[in-house]
Amino acid sequence: MHFYQLECKTAGAFVATAKTSMQIAIPAPTDFNQEIKKPNEPTKTIKLVITDKKGTPATTVHIGDPLLLKITGPADYRIEPISCTASSSLDKDYVLWTNDSCSSKDTAVIENNWKHNKTIPNIVSISMYGFRFVKSNTVVVTCSALFCPKGVKCSPKPCVNVKPTVSSRRKRNAGVESDNGYLKESVSTSFTVVDNRMETSGCSGILFAHSK
Repeated sequence: MHFYQLECKTAGAFVATAKTSMQIAIPAPTDFNQEIKKPNEPTKTIKLVITDKKGTPATTVHIGDPLLLKITGPADYRIEPISCTASSSLDKDYVLWTNDSCSSKDTAVIENNWKHNKTIPNIVSISMYGFRFVKSNTVVVTCSALFCPKGVKCSPKPCVNVKPTVSSRRKRNAGVESDNGYLKESVSTSFTVVDNRMETSGCSGILFAHSK
């Protein structure tokens, strides 16, 4: 009599693992029973939050307030940001950051560099500052990112903990739907600016924001 345990991994919307134990007699039977355990959908743990420097969620801010934009992914997943935009119901969308050059479109609003959390590896964050649109004091921030499980390579040159580049060519895997076990998801959050537009000394244009 022989005992075996088999483990199979499949890639798709996310990586799933199936384990089964088999007892094989001599001579070996031709039929086997197996049990497949499917993990919980990891997209339920993906979120985007804006906090102050102390980590407290920031739902109301002043223009120029130092903030952190944080993306949280599933446990044991690596996060590779693709892009972030700001929008309101009354103004055109404004691009904050993209991975075509791993840099910000305006460092008075958001910094260049994403950083991994030192204690929680499935969180990345980037520094930003309170700002508002001309016609609205409510800002919706939307970020898209790749979420990569262990052993799965998402892109050849991720934009976390790296210096910005001058190239305008988009990364090869940016914006590609998952077919190798990684996820591409977009998440949103919002904040309200308590400053009145006429009372600020911000620059003219789409956004009103103090320089650092």
